[in-house]
Amino acid sequence: MDVTLVTGARGLLGKAIMQSHIGEITSTKLIGLSRKPSNDENIIECKYDQNFIQSIQSKGWNVKHIIAAAGFPPVYMSFKQPWNDNTNNFAPILFTLEMARAFGASIIYTSSVELYGSDHNALRQENSLLAPRNFYGLNKYFSERYVQFYADIFGVKYLILRPSIFIGENISKNIIFELKKAIHKTKTVDIYCTSDSVLNFIHVDDVSNAIEFLLQQNKWNEIFNIGSDEDLKISELIDWVEKTNKVKLNIHQCDTEFQFKTAPSGKINKLGWKPVKTIRERLDYYFKQPQEFS
Repeated sequence: MDVTLVTGARGLLGKAIMQSHIGEITSTKLIGLSRKPSNDENIIECKYDQNFIQSIQSKGWNVKHIIAAAGFPPVYMSFKQPWNDNTNNFAPILFTLEMARAFGASIIYTSSVELYGSDHNALRQENSLLAPRNFYGLNKYFSERYVQFYADIFGVKYLILRPSIFIGENISKNIIFELKKAIHKTKTVDIYCTSDSVLNFIHVDDVSNAIEFLLQQNKWNEIFNIGSDEDLKISELIDWVEKTNKVKLNIHQCDTEFQFKTAPSGKINKLGWKPVKTIRERLDYYFKQPQEFS
């Protein structure tokens, strides 16, 4: 059986990939990998060790592709727990590369615009200077370099995507989630950057759609920024949320660092790809959906 393995299959992006048409495009069965047991017959528990690779080999599957979607997204937590960030954001990609090497499979890695740092440079492209300013971005940088080294040394084919900040209906982290939580629970919103910081958000369905598109285009050993149609200042985002939801939020400024988390996705746009919906349409839909908060 020809299969495509998806690490982090129970996460926000992993779920979107498991529900995508990638299996049809690649003529493979999508098999999800997760650290925790699952009742889903298409998701298997993965211990991220050599024994697991041997167990997959014993199944006789022909692993054609591995999509690396495992990780731990809160950037600010990387300052509090650097070791945990390395364990969750770097170690899995090294294991995934070993799987790709063992099976002769290609790897599709979802990196991050965090690699570009915080300098306000709207012209930065995939070949621009990389200057990560936190442990999260640093681990993404190491991961990308390992992917490219495995390509150079072992001939592993790769595709690297640098998406902006994830959103999705089941998101449970980042500023978008915190704003929605504050609306429904009248909580204070902690902001870990200045109000004039500029962010870009991308829905996970658009990321999986971009993977589908690039697979159809047969693009390998390349890097692509993946972003939405509009960048938003923190102040603009908060103002929009307050007006569309008719609320006044209590904002707690936790940090005075300026952040610029966006990169133009012109390279993939020139190939004919664009997000299915605008970011404001995505955000409007998200804030209207019911959600449970702990």
